[in-house]
Amino acid sequence: MNSQKETKLLILSLLCTSVFLGAGFWLWKQFSGTTTPTLSTNPQPNLGSTSAQISLGEKILVTADTSREKEAGVQAFAKGDLATAKNNFQASLLKNRNDPETLIY
Repeated sequence: MNSQKETKLLILSLLCTSVFLGAGFWLWKQFSGTTTPTLSTNPQPNLGSTSAQISLGEKILVTADTSREKEAGVQAFAKGDLATAKNNFQASLLKNRNDPETLIY
């Protein structure tokens, strides 16, 4: 067999294999009963309760072990004074290094 015929045969076999695999995947998807996840039109997260607490830094969610610096940082962040907020959050972290909320802010 010459190389031109082998090339054509290889391309034809790859094409047939692709068609069979694609058809098999499509049939499996149709009859397996599983659905593909779709994007929800409801952007609110389901956190297991009816009222989800979300903050973008403008309020304190975890009130345990709240320092004055953390409160000042949140107030400064809510006003848009990011430099002051950063300094206050860093000062709060000096008192409580593992405060997850302060670390996030």
